[in-house]
Amino acid sequence: MALTRNQISRYQKTGYLLKKQLFPQELMNDLMAEIENLHEEMADEIPSEVLIAWEDNNQNLDTRRIRQLLHSEFVSPIINEMSRAVEMLDIVEHGAPGAEKERAETLLGLLTPIVKAFLTEVGFECTNEGVQIFGGHGFIKEWGMEQLVRDARITRLYEGTTGIQALDLLGRKVLMSQGESLKVFTKEIHKFCKAEADNSALKEFIEPLAKLNAEWGELTMGIGMKAMQDREEVGAASVDYLMYSGYVTVAYLFARAAKQAAASQDGDDAAFYKTKLNTARFYYQRLLPRTKAHAAMIQAGAGSLMAISSEDFGLGFEI
Repeated sequence: MALTRNQISRYQKTGYLLKKQLFPQELMNDLMAEIENLHEEMADEIPSEVLIAWEDNNQNLDTRRIRQLLHSEFVSPIINEMSRAVEMLDIVEHGAPGAEKERAETLLGLLTPIVKAFLTEVGFECTNEGVQIFGGHGFIKEWGMEQLVRDARITRLYEGTTGIQALDLLGRKVLMSQGESLKVFTKEIHKFCKAEADNSALKEFIEPLAKLNAEWGELTMGIGMKAMQDREEVGAASVDYLMYSGYVTVAYLFARAAKQAAASQDGDDAAFYKTKLNTARFYYQRLLPRTKAHAAMIQAGAGSLMAISSEDFGLGFEI
C-alpha cells in the first residue's frame, strides 16, 4: 500500500496534537476521520513509510503499534507554529466577519513569513548537523543525509527567499501597519506572561520571554525611527529581525507547552511531560540566547553594510 506524501506528512505530524486536543476543535473531527481511514487501510497492508517515524524501526509494525505511533509523536515547536498558522487560516477562510476574523487575518499575515523563512532556515541547520553526526559518511548517498540537506536547502528558496520573506515581515507586515500587526501578537504574549507571572514552576521561562517580548517592540521602533532617515535601514535589519522574531515566537510556544507539562507531572504521560520541560529548558538556555546576537546586528544599522560601494566590492579581500 502506498500513501501519498500529504497523507504521510499529516499522519506523522499530527498524532500527539490530536491526542492532546491541541488543534482547534473545528479541525479535530476531520483529522481524526482521516487518521481512522488510514488505520483501516493499514489493517491489510502496513505502509513502509510509517517506519521513519517510529523509534524502533527494526521491528515489523502491526496495526496496534501503528495506532500507538499516532499517539507517540513528539511535538516540536515547529509543528506548533505551523498549527497556529493553520488555525488562523481556518478562521480567515471560514470564520464569520468580525473582530476575531480581522485579528486572525492580522496574525496570519505576521506569522506567514516567519513560518516560511525562520523554520526553513533552522530546518536546514538541523540537516547539516545530521551530516556531522555521520561524520564523513554523512556526505555520501548511502545514508541519505546528503539528499535531506539538498531538500532542506531548497525550502529556503520556495515561495520567496529568506531575504524576501524578511522584507515582507518587517517592511510590509510590521512597519507599513505602523507596528499594529506586531502589537496584536506581542499583546497576546504579554497577557500570557502576566497571567503566569506568579507561577513559580514557569519562572525560568516567563521572565526571559517577557523581556524579549518587550525588546521586540523596542527594536521595531528603533528600526522605524532610523528608516525615516535612511530607507536602507529596513533591508539591513530585515533578516536578523526575522530570525529574532522566529526565536521569540518559538519561545512563546515552548512556554505554553511548559505550562501544560508542569501541570501534568503525574500519570501515564509523566515521562513525556518531563522530557518536554527539559527540551524547553534546552531551548531557552542554548538556542534562545541567539536573539542577543540578532539584536546587536539589528541595532548596528546599515552604515557598515552600505559603506562599500558596488565598484569597490571585493577590493578589501584582495591578497
